[in-house]
Amino acid sequence: MTLEPDWNYMKKPLIIFSVAAALSLSVLGWAYAHLARHADTYTKITLQIRQQKAAIRQHLTDTATLKKYLHTYARLKQRGALNSEHRLAWINGFRRAVQQLKLRSARYRLAARQEVTKYFGISAGNVQLYASTMAIDVELLHEGDLLSLLAVLRKTPGLFNAASCSLRAKEARIVLNAQASNVVALCRINWYTFVINTTENRDAQQASNP
Repeated sequence: MTLEPDWNYMKKPLIIFSVAAALSLSVLGWAYAHLARHADTYTKITLQIRQQKAAIRQHLTDTATLKKYLHTYARLKQRGALNSEHRLAWINGFRRAVQQLKLRSARYRLAARQEVTKYFGISAGNVQLYASTMAIDVELLHEGDLLSLLAVLRKTPGLFNAASCSLRAKEARIVLNAQASNVVALCRINWYTFVINTTENRDAQQASNP
């Protein structure tokens, strides 16, 4: 005897099972989409947190660097050694020194500035160092007048060093006279300028060097 299933009896359970399965799949799909959205949100939040931490670290580094070099920057700015040359002030300072020391003969030649950062073999980031060489030829009463001349120049806006100096006797015999010139001094003085490469400074430099 063959038993046939009673479809009318199984129809209701099958419908309930099908509806439950469909609901289960829908819930699983919603849960997966919900988790995916949360995972994407978590990834974005994590990335933002990392970026904020990196920004904070950079800010702390910049603040420490600023504190470290702020005093040096202020000194260079006060000395007039930042960005702009003070060529007229250097020339007037030399003339003033000659007048104060009452030197009878004094000549100078101020050359165009040259970049010296590369010469020193250093990497200075966005700062370039330039030197303008002033060659001076002065007749002095004695060697001490050269130190006095340099002392007067130090009151002039700018930063300089005496790269080289040579002294020679003008005559075979020393003349004991306050108006006499017994020593001839030939010196090379380098006036330094630190240029910070901002957009404004680059434009100004390009305009002055077409």
